[in-house]
Amino acid sequence: MSRKSRLLLAPVVLMGALALVGAPAMAAPSSLLTASSMTALRSSPVMAATITIKNYAYSAAPAVAPGAKITIMNQDTVAHTVTSDTAGAFDVTVPAGGSATITAPATAGSYAFHCNFHSNMHGSLVVQPAEAAAPAPAPAPAPAPAPASAPAPAAGAATASYQANLGAINGSNASGSVMVSVSGDQATVTEKVSGLAETFGGKPYPHVQHIHIGAKGTCPAPSADTSGDGVISTTEGVPAYGAIGATLSTSGDTSPAAGTDLAVAGMGSSFTYQRTFTLNADTAASLKAGTAVVVVHGLDPATLPAAAQKEPSDLVPSLPLAATSPALCGTLVASQMTSMPGGAPGTGVVNAAATTSSTGADVGMIAAGGGLLLAAGATFMLRRKTGAKA
Repeated sequence: MSRKSRLLLAPVVLMGALALVGAPAMAAPSSLLTASSMTALRSSPVMAATITIKNYAYSAAPAVAPGAKITIMNQDTVAHTVTSDTAGAFDVTVPAGGSATITAPATAGSYAFHCNFHSNMHGSLVVQPAEAAAPAPAPAPAPAPAPASAPAPAAGAATASYQANLGAINGSNASGSVMVSVSGDQATVTEKVSGLAETFGGKPYPHVQHIHIGAKGTCPAPSADTSGDGVISTTEGVPAYGAIGATLSTSGDTSPAAGTDLAVAGMGSSFTYQRTFTLNADTAASLKAGTAVVVVHGLDPATLPAAAQKEPSDLVPSLPLAATSPALCGTLVASQMTSMPGGAPGTGVVNAAATTSSTGADVGMIAAGGGLLLAAGATFMLRRKTGAKA
């Protein structure tokens, strides 16, 4: 046999030898792509997941199986909710710096959710059966809306005026009126209030205030006090007046993110507020629909029932309930007027307690908590019991 022939036969002989000693045969490439291995490569829904809330935004969650447990971690200094747009699917309040758990719905699908207290917060939860096949490619998505933290301006809006008489809630004995003049995407808000809690710790009481949107467009009735403590909290009022659409701050940010910045709140028992700012599209739409409501927060603890005076705020537990509960409320309606409207009758839970300026331990708590916020320039959002001012 020639040398060339021997070289050609060498690989054949080697392969035969390997077979004799039990070496594994090399599988054909196609045999590696079995149905079971392809299934294993697909992403499977999980039975436990975590959604983190940070800087007024929800993190993305993986697809979960029906009945999966989802832990919500709130890293913000204010309370939030995770509330499904599908009624009854899931709804939980997550305290500032705390956590809560929801259970994924039993029916597969994509569930959009939002925060009841901050209209700029939205997320989505996908529920997928474990045996579900890989989804078909989705069509190209429609252009995403502007980020919630900076809503698109209401460009092209017609010139219009809206007014509200602000009525007392929770026995505040306060009153006021507000006018909102809109030209294009610019809103000029003029407001006068009086009779609010005056001081805490010898300093002017901060009253945060907002235009609330996205609900019934009404002020809460006494029946909104579902806890029976004699106080309508901010949370209890949300079904009536909705989430924050715009913050009526004295300077700087007017988005929902500034909703509990005490440093830019109205101060003292009586004040006049006037400011022009860019109106976001959601608030402009709510004004046109007649569902925009001005709410001013912050009560005199001495006017609350004895038991409620000892309750902490569920939004900011270091503060008393009075500090973050609504004191004035009024629905903005279209108007031909160019001047401020008159006063308003009281609404909400009325208490027979005294109406003197706040003193004592509760006010000390407000002073301690509020003073730190003012010094640091920090913000914490009102959720269940929000103290805001228009």
